Amino acid sequence: MKVIQPKLLKHQSGKYFDAFFSKKQTNIISKIFFRIMRRYIYEEKNNQSYDFDYLICGVNPIYNSLLLLNILKKATYNISVGIYINEIMQDYYPYDVILKEMNFNIDQTLEEIYKIAKEKNINIINLNDNILFPYECKKEDGFFLMRLFVPNRSMKNSANQYVEYNNKLKNELQKKYNKIINQLSKKIKWNISNITNDTLPILFTRNLYLTSIPQGWLEIKNEKLECDLREKLILNHDFVEHSFGSAKEINLGLEPRLIKESIEKDFFNLVNLKD
Repeated sequence: MKVIQPKLLKHQSGKYFDAFFSKKQTNIISKIFFRIMRRYIYEEKNNQSYDFDYLICGVNPIYNSLLLLNILKKATYNISVGIYINEIMQDYYPYDVILKEMNFNIDQTLEEIYKIAKEKNINIINLNDNILFPYECKKEDGFFLMRLFVPNRSMKNSANQYVEYNNKLKNELQKKYNKIINQLSKKIKWNISNITNDTLPILFTRNLYLTSIPQGWLEIKNEKLECDLREKLILNHDFVEHSFGSAKEINLGLEPRLIKESIEKDFFNLVNLKD
C-alpha cells in the first residue's frame, strides 16, 4: 500500500482555511489579510490535515462497499475518497438478517469496485489504523471538518451475545473488504509524536457518510419506538441525513421481516444517493 503524507493546515487551500476558522470574509482584501495572518500566526497552522471529496466513516463493510461503489459509478474525474474504519468499535447491525433473508453478495460488489476504481484511477485513501479516533465533527461553509485524537484508553465496548454474533459475521465480510481496499488504496502516514490536544489532525470533506454509530464524537439523542413486533432505537444527531445502518437506527426486536423492510429502505436511499 502506497504511503502519503498529510498536509499542514497552513498549506491547505483558502476554502478549507475559511471553514476551519468558521469565519467568512466578504471583502476580498480582508479575506486575503486574514488568510495570511492565520497561516503564520495561529497555533493551528501546523496541525496535520487531509482533504477529500467524499469520506465514508464507519465499520459496516456492507454499506461501506455499497457507498463506495455508488460514488465510483458517478465519478467523472479523479476524485478523492477517504474510508475511515476503526475495527475495535462495536457495530449494532443485523448482519444475520441481510445475509440470510436478502442473500447479499459482497464478493460481486467488491469485484465491481476493483474494476471501476482501476478504470477511473480513483484516489482511495485508507484511514484504518486503529490509532486515531474521531474527536468531533462539524459542518462549516459547506465542508465537514472532523478532528482526530489518540485516546489514552481502550475504546472497545462490551456487547451482548446477539451483537457479538453479528460482529463475528461482520468480521468475515470485513476481511474480504479489506483485501480489495488494501490493493486499491493509499495510507496517510500521520506523525503521531507531534499530536497533542492542541494539534489534533483535521479531515476536510465535501461529502460525509456514516455507516455505524458515531460513538463519543457526536451528540446523540435516542428515541425508543415500541410496537407489536419490534423495538427500534432511533438515533437523532446532526448528520442523521447522511447516515445508514446503525448510525441511524438500531433494531432491537427479533422480527426478521420488519428488520428486512428497514434494510430495504436503507438500500433504496443509498442507490438514490445525492451529493
